[in-house]
Amino acid sequence: MAWHARLSASQTKDWFNCPGTIALKEMFPYDDPSGEAAQLGTCAHALIERCLEEGVAPRSYEGRLIQIKHPDTSKEETVILAKAAKWPKGTQAVCFEVDDDMIDATTCFIDYVIGRLVELFPAAYDTTGFGDEVPYSIAVDAVKRGQLKLEGRVNPLPERDDTGGTADVTIDCWPDLMELVDYKNGTGVLVKVWGNLQLRSYTLGRAVEGDGQIGDYAEYRYTIGQPRHHRAPPGGMSWESQTPAELSAFRRQLIAACERVDRARECLANAASNMDKAEGRAVTVEEARQALYDAGFLSVGEDGDHCNWCPHLNECPASLAKIQETVGIDFADDADDIEPPMGPNHIAAILPWKPFITKFLNVAATKAEELAYQEKMPGYKIVRKGGNRTWKPKLVTEEVKARLIDHYGVDPNKIMNPAAEPTLRTGPQIEKAVPSKMRAEFGEEFLHKPEGGFTMVPEDDGREAVSMSQAADDFEEVEE
Repeated sequence: MAWHARLSASQTKDWFNCPGTIALKEMFPYDDPSGEAAQLGTCAHALIERCLEEGVAPRSYEGRLIQIKHPDTSKEETVILAKAAKWPKGTQAVCFEVDDDMIDATTCFIDYVIGRLVELFPAAYDTTGFGDEVPYSIAVDAVKRGQLKLEGRVNPLPERDDTGGTADVTIDCWPDLMELVDYKNGTGVLVKVWGNLQLRSYTLGRAVEGDGQIGDYAEYRYTIGQPRHHRAPPGGMSWESQTPAELSAFRRQLIAACERVDRARECLANAASNMDKAEGRAVTVEEARQALYDAGFLSVGEDGDHCNWCPHLNECPASLAKIQETVGIDFADDADDIEPPMGPNHIAAILPWKPFITKFLNVAATKAEELAYQEKMPGYKIVRKGGNRTWKPKLVTEEVKARLIDHYGVDPNKIMNPAAEPTLRTGPQIEKAVPSKMRAEFGEEFLHKPEGGFTMVPEDDGREAVSMSQAADDFEEVEE
């Protein structure tokens, strides 16, 4: 598991909105390994840092491999392998190639950084002679002059030893502006810059470095680059500015949020101590969640967005209460008797919670299916899905084509797909071109219906339940 401060800046939105989540994780630890998407992002960050250090374009590393030497550990350590390096052997090796997709995205980000340096320091960086080329070498000079700071640890609240994070790129244009630029590689969730607590924490951490004071700069700006996302703004970059007064106000909010986490820890410690004294046993995770909720330390916040990756989502009293509050409508037989009415205002209040409710239901469905495979899900069972009819295996295309024309009288133009390399259309498609009286013969000769996969259905479904041994046999065949 990659190392994070207990109150890490990258997870500020989580503990800022739900202080109990930290106490729960400390008392009931769980593995949180980096997925492939996160690992790809780690490698993209490594490429950005290397290119800015050397003052070169990402394209100069095309085809190279970036390896995470110690994935899911406290020190992942990325390294860009030599040009002739082959894919490392070993199950622990995590590698990604610098391909066109990574090059395009990181180039977009780096071009923005270089453009801002030229814009903010016009007297220092003369771009004459570069033409349309981006003067990447500027980055090297900017680092030497302290105008560009690359990836580094920051702590928004130096008086505490449990806060902090890693800031990507900082442009220091003292005393006018400090700008923090953060790269996001994801394509699934668009990270919004407006009111972004993570970026505010990073910015605050840079502002108070050393003996720094928030009032040292006239303006603070944090920028997100997420060029791979289909809903990213033009150019892939978005930003928000804050005055020193606004950043100071955020600092006070952050201090209060940390204190709420401290009180949540104390609340859970007291609940555990009381349980030990009363019954001589450890507090369960269910009891811990309830104690934190009763004390007001578990919350879905304003939109439930921070709950998306929480392992407690479907058992959390706060999320259960929010689901009931949002969709708990009394549907009467007569529409006029519905209390409260399902009018436009009520619907408008429900719709913002659709992503949260959908996530809640998806997690529930996944867990239910896991239990159903173990035959532990009341009222449900696992059955085999019906397969789709398709061509029998080992058919020879030319032989099939000749048979269709000569015997079944199929129009040759209805047999092959119109493509650069023509292939047979699907069996059911061609079946429609076969004379109706010959379709049974056609199906018998050419088509078969393979067994489908598995799905969970209510117990009263007419299909026969699949035993665990049957499912295991299928999975073993696929693995082989």
